[in-house]
Amino acid sequence: MEIPLLRVLFIMERCGIKIGKSVLENISKEMALAAKELEKTIFMLAGEEFNLDSPKQLSQVLFEKLNMKSGRKGTSGTFSTDHAVLKKLAYEGMPIADYLLKYRELSKLNNTYAAGLIKYIYAPTERIHTTFLQHIATTGRLSSANPNLQSIPIKNEVGEKIRTAFIPKSGYKIISADYSQIELRILAHLCRDENLTEAFRKGVDIHKATASKLYGVSVDEVTKEMRSRAKTTNFAVLYGKTKYGLSEDMGISFQEASDFIDLYFSQFSKIKEYIDDTTLFIEQYGYVKTMFGRKREIPEIRSSNKNIKSAAVRAAVNAPIQGASADIIKMAMIRIDSKMDGYEAKMLLQIHDELVFEVREDIVENFSEFIRHEMENAVELSVPLEVNIGIGDNWLDAH
Repeated sequence: MEIPLLRVLFIMERCGIKIGKSVLENISKEMALAAKELEKTIFMLAGEEFNLDSPKQLSQVLFEKLNMKSGRKGTSGTFSTDHAVLKKLAYEGMPIADYLLKYRELSKLNNTYAAGLIKYIYAPTERIHTTFLQHIATTGRLSSANPNLQSIPIKNEVGEKIRTAFIPKSGYKIISADYSQIELRILAHLCRDENLTEAFRKGVDIHKATASKLYGVSVDEVTKEMRSRAKTTNFAVLYGKTKYGLSEDMGISFQEASDFIDLYFSQFSKIKEYIDDTTLFIEQYGYVKTMFGRKREIPEIRSSNKNIKSAAVRAAVNAPIQGASADIIKMAMIRIDSKMDGYEAKMLLQIHDELVFEVREDIVENFSEFIRHEMENAVELSVPLEVNIGIGDNWLDAH
């Protein structure tokens, strides 16, 4: 799988993706102004001006001047002001912590993606040529560097703005093809849970179908809140979140979260069996495999530290699922590349479960159906694969 993919990635790297430099520059200016406004608010709440990027100065303001409580010191001996600490303070109702989190996120996004991406534009082509890496992610997923395009936020206003700078050349469109809920489909295939499988085969909204089982109502009676809770639980199970983690995500008590996850496993019993079987396997052999043979060693399972061992179990439960997802899209890329010669189109990016193409305007509909067919038939599972396709004048419009 990896060797045939080399050629595909080489072509993608050489082609690159066109970037609207002026669009990025305007976004960067907007973000810098927004960060300045957040800075003013933080200074007002602190009662003084200081260097927001200095952990030492920030620690002094928060924990000495404002007397906020923190139970953890950093390596320098001062109280930590990392993301987890600020998030906890914000959760406890400290407005300054909330503004600090927003300021940090905005600054990071600007430095990394808005202002940061400009320096990677290759002037002769006006394109960015990222490097795809096959050997970094333990799950088998591709990563990218110089620049890293894999972590541009999706559900984020700033991330959306940045995507508008990714554009096609004249006379072409951007096409985005995204596997729909592929990890839940893989889970359904692996555990053969009847309720999960039936929902996917019928084409029912999987989170509504889950909520229907959890709350004992028809799919049509599922409310927005019910679906939201079911969705949170589906992904909590996928990523091995603890009951405590679920309680935090849902904003409910630990007991409520515990009862909810127990109810989930009573309705989707084969998922519980899959988790239990995988746990036994990793404890016995120290590794897991995807259905296609990609192996991941998890030596932390031998740790005497309970927390480290628990994290290893969670990783073991998720690895065959996320790894299979990575395998499937790689197989789809190889299939598509082998049949693209007759099309005026280029494969530009792979971002997790999504492929991005630059396609001549007059063939976008025909090419879209070609992509859909190749991606949905890359492998045969016990549930159908489904691909969402978008077409636009930039990456955001196509997403």
